[in-house]
Amino acid sequence: MARPKDKAGVAMKKISLLIIVVLFISACKKEAVPPIVYTSKKFDIEKYSHLLKAQDNSNNYRKDTIIGDTTIVVFKSGRHFFEQKWVSNTAFFYLYDKASFKLLEQSTLLYGLRTGFTRKYSLEGKLTSEVNEDEGYGFNIPQLKQKIMKDYTVDIGDNQHVYLSKRKTLWGTRYYDVRISGRGNDYTEIKIHGTTGEFLGQEKGRYEE
Repeated sequence: MARPKDKAGVAMKKISLLIIVVLFISACKKEAVPPIVYTSKKFDIEKYSHLLKAQDNSNNYRKDTIIGDTTIVVFKSGRHFFEQKWVSNTAFFYLYDKASFKLLEQSTLLYGLRTGFTRKYSLEGKLTSEVNEDEGYGFNIPQLKQKIMKDYTVDIGDNQHVYLSKRKTLWGTRYYDVRISGRGNDYTEIKIHGTTGEFLGQEKGRYEE
């Protein structure tokens, strides 16, 4: 039979162990808090001054230029500057505040479909939103490209034959919506499951003139 002093010692050990466990869990939770992310990226007004010079008096305009293997599209609309950099079939998109030149949003498109992370920032440069555009899409964009090419002999990167490509969600199901241009204003709308690559259906449509 244990003595009272022994029982008290065991109880104290259990309490001490419990405190250590609680402190450890609390420390782990604190370490799990993501750090605050900032960006200092700004619109390079000096780099594009030769493109903007002739358009200073216009509120809306667009200018394209080619630097090496990169096609750069710069345009202004309302309170923003827009910058797009095209390298092959990948487009890097940036949205800036026109008054401060500060970055407000950045995203990446592959064959016209959003991919990677879309990030939004405050005027102070603080990251306010981050969306993983590939989350839930086990059937990725290169696989979609191969499937459409195989089944319809159409390259989704060809703007002359593909009018629209989007990632959508309906009733919790992620899917691809691809519209292939036909004769005149006709098109074929194809739906592909975003996880399995399963063919969900297609229908004919016509663009309004």
